[in-house]
Amino acid sequence: MTVMPFLCLGVGFFFGIINMPDKFYKGSSIVTNVALVFLMLVIGANVGINDDVMNNLDTIGLNSAFICLSAIFFSIILCLFVEKKLIDFEKIKRKILEEKISNDSGDGKKTIDSILILIPFSIITGTIIGYFFMPHDCQGFLNNCLVISLILLYTSVGIGMGSNIGIFKFVKEIGFRIIYLIIAIVVGSLLGGMFASLIIDVPFEYNLISASGMGYYSLTGATMMHYYGAEAGIYGFMVNVMRDFFTVILIPLFVRMSSSAPIASGAGGTMDTLLVPITKAIGKEMGLVALIVGVIVTLLVPLILTILCSLF
Repeated sequence: MTVMPFLCLGVGFFFGIINMPDKFYKGSSIVTNVALVFLMLVIGANVGINDDVMNNLDTIGLNSAFICLSAIFFSIILCLFVEKKLIDFEKIKRKILEEKISNDSGDGKKTIDSILILIPFSIITGTIIGYFFMPHDCQGFLNNCLVISLILLYTSVGIGMGSNIGIFKFVKEIGFRIIYLIIAIVVGSLLGGMFASLIIDVPFEYNLISASGMGYYSLTGATMMHYYGAEAGIYGFMVNVMRDFFTVILIPLFVRMSSSAPIASGAGGTMDTLLVPITKAIGKEMGLVALIVGVIVTLLVPLILTILCSLF
């Protein structure tokens, strides 16, 4: 899974850059939409068949939702500050347009792709199907479906990048300032965890460390279980599964707030399952920013988890 995303992006980029017939790109768009809906169904089903999640939705689930939304809220607030004071994404887009660099992604901030309306219903439907109709031994099957969906979606993102070379000019204009966005997401997540600890009756370290997972649910859950036991592991897993879930559900709202809001919410998830829905919402230029941010945040999570678990 580490190499697969970049391999698929490369293959897609090749087909995008060689100027394939229009029918190819139209077909690619249809496949992308179908694969995206299918991916959301699979993610929902994965949640639905997970007893640790579904059996603890009453207390741990509500607490996890609050921790998750707190982390998302503070990440978005800090990223809005970065976007307003340090990186004016819209200004950079206008500059590139004035230089007549290709930019056909539209104004993702004002126009919502109709498929984004279907995505929340897909993930909820998948959860219902997983919980009521799927046996627990379907985990392997769902994982295979997840991989197939991601292969199709990564390839489609690569095609979009290859057919819109101007997006690389956009990222070049941002340069190392993208680090500000990453810092805002990390600090915002930690602040969200700290804030949650003031409101809900959950140990401080559970709040802080689960929020610091930033969407990396498997590692966060396993790490917290190792250090603090089963209940902590459930928090680590659920908070970060919910980060993906709430990001998908709230994308139509986030995209009206700013270009960075969906990226701030998705955090590490923007390098895999959230990349395509976020790219569809905010455009190919910001989609590439989301990919870069997601990769770096995901690489930082193991280090942050280790430090926090050692401190507490």
